[in-house]
Amino acid sequence: WVDVPSSAIEKMASLNLDARSGVHAANHALLIVAPLFVVADAADISTEHVYPRQHRPRPLRLILYDARPGGLGAADALFRRFHAALGQARRLLSECPCRFSSGCPACLHVHTCSGYNANLDRRAARIIVDAVLQELRSICQPVVESPARAARLRDAAVGSRLGASAAVADAWAPSLPDFRPPVE
Repeated sequence: WVDVPSSAIEKMASLNLDARSGVHAANHALLIVAPLFVVADAADISTEHVYPRQHRPRPLRLILYDARPGGLGAADALFRRFHAALGQARRLLSECPCRFSSGCPACLHVHTCSGYNANLDRRAARIIVDAVLQELRSICQPVVESPARAARLRDAAVGSRLGASAAVADAWAPSLPDFRPPVE
């Protein structure tokens, strides 16, 4: 999980936005973009959902976990690409043409939501995602894919269409994490 930065909590409070609804929406956005980064479907990864009459306090955090018993490793694989996934979630939240603050089936509604897609706030989610991205930028440097690795992946894709199998398997290993500590 990733704790919501205090700067985001303060900004949402100043704008009179519900932080829990923002966290719920940000988690949904991450669930929606997850298949862009890991081989998983909606039943493989889950998150905490907010219920309309929920009174039990929960920490404000972005959290995704393997939903299958024993886990498939999808949440771990997504964490390795978390910076990129957050960027895509931010794009999804910003570019969906719907005008609903609670989102729509294209941007925020998840059919596996046990909270019935209630308590979603797209504007608060953007504030949270922006704050987390800002914190990641301050402590991490993005990793740029090497041209050599990109060429190997391209060659592997072409080879797999031609019937290559075992030699291709290593080329499709998960990518390096998309961020690393800064070099001092």
